[in-house]
Amino acid sequence: MALGAEEPSAGRIKFVNYQSEVQMIDIKELVQKDLSEPYSVYTYRYFINNWSKLCFLAYDKNQCVGAIVCKLDARDTRDPVKSSMGMETYDSNAPVITYKGYIAMLVVKEEYRKLKIGSNLVKLAVNAMRESRADEVVLETEVTNKPALKLYENLGFLRDKRLFRYYLNGVDALRLKLWIDTSKRECDHGTATNIPETLNWGLTSAMASLSVDNTQTKSAISEKTSHDNNTTGVIASD
Repeated sequence: MALGAEEPSAGRIKFVNYQSEVQMIDIKELVQKDLSEPYSVYTYRYFINNWSKLCFLAYDKNQCVGAIVCKLDARDTRDPVKSSMGMETYDSNAPVITYKGYIAMLVVKEEYRKLKIGSNLVKLAVNAMRESRADEVVLETEVTNKPALKLYENLGFLRDKRLFRYYLNGVDALRLKLWIDTSKRECDHGTATNIPETLNWGLTSAMASLSVDNTQTKSAISEKTSHDNNTTGVIASD
């Protein structure tokens, strides 16, 4: 840290939804510094452009210090039933679609770790996926990444499977999974009425920061755009 620079403080951190292509540059720079997998710009665009509502960033003033990128896949859960003619049909009374959330990237700038930024980003993303009717959330992280494993397991994720030599660097991955109880949802609104204790995270203050900081960030993006016009261009700890 530079002489005279302010110490990172949790009280200054604001959380925002993804809003602009300018923020994609911020995310890309953070990920390239801290995650082991190299991603092309098309990978970022695939996730962020398709599921921008599931992408959150953490800012200290105008500086992006953390980000989470996710997606949501629909699944047909009906079991096929053979008709009297031998053709496969589906039970019309069975639930047609469920959704599975996936955390693709989570990163926090090194000097801003230990401020619960990573945990808050995961909470915001999982709650957004739950509101979109996800019944589970999965991710992979390096088996050697103990801080990341601790972060996710503290939030209720369980170890599901070990994936041998999953990463390009040859390191094994652990697949973690969080199950979301959807047995009592309001069908019209898609909101859970029986939030499991592990998901009852008390995000009121974080969501308040979202509503306030989205406006502030638009101004920051506008300033940054003029500076970056000529630019081409999972977490180690909580």
